[in-house]
Amino acid sequence: MSCCNGSSRFGFGVRFQSPDYKNPLASRCLLLGCSSNHWFTSLALALQEARAKAAGRLRRQIPNAFTKASIEGREALTPSCPGHHSIDSKKAQSGAYTRLSNGINFQCLSTFPKHELRGKVVMVRCDLRVIFKDQKIVDEQPIIVALPTIKYLHEIGAKVVLASHWNPLESHVIGIDMLLIADLLSRNLGHKVVIASGLVGEIVEEQISLLKEGSIMLLENLLLRKEETANNSDFSKRLVAKVDYFVNDAFSLSHRVLASTVGAARFTRARLAGLQFEREFLPLVQVAHAPEPPFVAIIGGGKLAEKMDVLQALVHKCDKVIITGAMALTLLSIFSRDEASLHLCKDLKEAAFNMLDVAKAHNVDLVLPTDLWCVEDSDIYQKKCVFSASSIPRGWRAIEFGPASLARVTAAINSCKMVLWIGAFGFCNRSGISEGAVILANMLGHIGSSAYVIVAGMEQSLAVRRADVTSLIGHVSHSCAALWELLKGNSLPGVDALDDVPYKLITWNKMFKSPFLPLIVDIGSGNGHFLLNMASKYESRNFLGLEMNKKVVASFDLSISFVKIVSVNI
Repeated sequence: MSCCNGSSRFGFGVRFQSPDYKNPLASRCLLLGCSSNHWFTSLALALQEARAKAAGRLRRQIPNAFTKASIEGREALTPSCPGHHSIDSKKAQSGAYTRLSNGINFQCLSTFPKHELRGKVVMVRCDLRVIFKDQKIVDEQPIIVALPTIKYLHEIGAKVVLASHWNPLESHVIGIDMLLIADLLSRNLGHKVVIASGLVGEIVEEQISLLKEGSIMLLENLLLRKEETANNSDFSKRLVAKVDYFVNDAFSLSHRVLASTVGAARFTRARLAGLQFEREFLPLVQVAHAPEPPFVAIIGGGKLAEKMDVLQALVHKCDKVIITGAMALTLLSIFSRDEASLHLCKDLKEAAFNMLDVAKAHNVDLVLPTDLWCVEDSDIYQKKCVFSASSIPRGWRAIEFGPASLARVTAAINSCKMVLWIGAFGFCNRSGISEGAVILANMLGHIGSSAYVIVAGMEQSLAVRRADVTSLIGHVSHSCAALWELLKGNSLPGVDALDDVPYKLITWNKMFKSPFLPLIVDIGSGNGHFLLNMASKYESRNFLGLEMNKKVVASFDLSISFVKIVSVNI
């Protein structure tokens, strides 16, 4: 045990190092008022009055690492350790804080105290992968979606440093792609975006040091450094050497472990989700974990082996699963029991029939195409004909769903409350967006008023824009890689790297009759005798006991208004 002087905000504290490393409660806590039957006294934590502005509420901070807790079955503890900040209770109660259904919490820029960011250097990891053509930006969408976070930080007076990667523009003018991106950002923001002289190093650090409040700087293309994809720790540390706060606004990269996302987050004061990150995450995690029934999933693309886990997971959640793209053809071959096809797909045969059995057991409709638009390989004019999905002539290949198949898709989505479309709709279209994808986008736009529609993927989002139904779709995401991982049930490294926030907050004025009194915290309350003995001697104090055993807590029947026992679950 070693004593340490805390800031004036926290008063005097004790850091407790327990030899029982299997007990996270004992080994992870910074105790500002530790007591147990084995200690000769209890150190009082004189929590400073937060001078709450609304309804006389008092916000107290307990520096420990609790991420979830239940207080008398209704409330929960607020963690407050270095890098974690207190939270407004009204916002927390209104659901302003993000919480994954699997228990992961992360802190968002939208609810972070603005005054703490003013005048500070904030790095924003964006995804500015614009499309270049003839030394011009032809698709501005990646920049458009990044603007809200950048503008928000600019307006509150933060010193904004933008980090991103993009496909380099082949040109004899070095750095022309960076100039084009900075110019487009400047025009949309109405503020000059300056260009850094690199990514890391003394020159870049000097440029950052000279930034004024509200300034915006764009760093060099991260794709030029191999340390980025290697998540090199030294590179990450140098990247944020002059950075105070880190904001991840690139949810599309959350499935990857990069130096600018996972690595850089380790070396800053706080790690926050940007406005676009939060906007993308919420609907995608809902569809992955708790979709609203009736729920229809339209799953496309190829590589059935890689997506079989997703299909098997979806048949447990969906009312209907519409399978499109090249993997629809693979499944048709397997279910037709054609010997040649089964030989080629022998590794997928068992998984495919298991999925079919699960779908039947859960009364889930698997919708596969019954007819297909096809073209003849030898026909240079690519004339299209419709054939039955089970009898495509030799020398012809499928490119689109046929009319009858599209009618089945329309019928499947008409009565649903939630629709997910992820993966290519066409089979082997080489000219870009398939006609069927635009037709499907129109269908989804028509049901947008009665169902929540989520579209994920580059081809799918372009189809939505071509059909001019973007305003009718609930959520459109340009990237689908992170969503594939969520649908598989995998965690996202980019999300895990963000700061935790509490599930709920203690309502101190309900928990204690006089919440402004000093608080004594007993870690590991046991049978509560020690805490009650202390309470009998010091009536002008509030006492909070923390215990992991719910049964012990449930056995207490305390009528003393200034003593509470809490069950903590980690």
